[in-house]
Amino acid sequence: MCIRNSLFAYISNIFTTLKEVEFIYLATSYIWSEGSRTCNEDSMALLRIHVGRKTYLFAAVADGIGGLTSGEVASAVVIRNLRHVFEQTTKRGGHIGLERLSRYICRELYRTHVSLAEYGADAGRPMGTTITVAVMCNRRGRIIHIGDSTCYRMSIYSRRVKKLVKIAHDQFGRLTQSIGYGSYHRPYRKSFFLNKFSILVLCTDGIYKRMHSRDWFRIYESVGRDISKYSEALADYVYRKGEKDNATAICISGREYKA
Repeated sequence: MCIRNSLFAYISNIFTTLKEVEFIYLATSYIWSEGSRTCNEDSMALLRIHVGRKTYLFAAVADGIGGLTSGEVASAVVIRNLRHVFEQTTKRGGHIGLERLSRYICRELYRTHVSLAEYGADAGRPMGTTITVAVMCNRRGRIIHIGDSTCYRMSIYSRRVKKLVKIAHDQFGRLTQSIGYGSYHRPYRKSFFLNKFSILVLCTDGIYKRMHSRDWFRIYESVGRDISKYSEALADYVYRKGEKDNATAICISGREYKA
């Protein structure tokens, strides 16, 4: 009887634990600032959806090409379209694999590229935007990227910062890939895992071009390792360094919290 009671208590404890960790809540923060510009050509989205015991997270930053017209329109359109695909796909119910979800996003990127290019040609107003997307299911994720926005993974213990995407610049620093302008390029894709001691940062060039590898951790420690203050601190730092461009960043901590 004692063994039976012990076994029952053990099994009950397992189910209680499963219920407690039914959803994984990762702490996030973001900043979307126009800086000293009169128009903010950056767009962003950060969305969390629960399906069963899975937590899906969508994060995206886009930077409209400043040398073209209506960069803010191009970046807003691509973010809106990708967010719609993410919402419709995950809300169908059941488990949606990250590979399948990323394929849907890539298809929508191509459709958006074609529609923006056709509109720009008809109106005589070419427009384009960069895009960096992170889709996650619990701690696993996929990066989908075109252009020169970027994504970093910070390792707290080793104090290393790793760039997870390839910047589409030529030898002269000119942008070679975008959505809506020029020829279409297949998105760069990469898988990643975010453990409890990592931070994922998606940002536009208004943030990263003023940063050195040591700055990411120095700023993080200056806000007491509080992820809720980290994004704003990044923008404050680059503006103190003289940056005038729009600054957008999304920060996702691997540490969990209870909702």
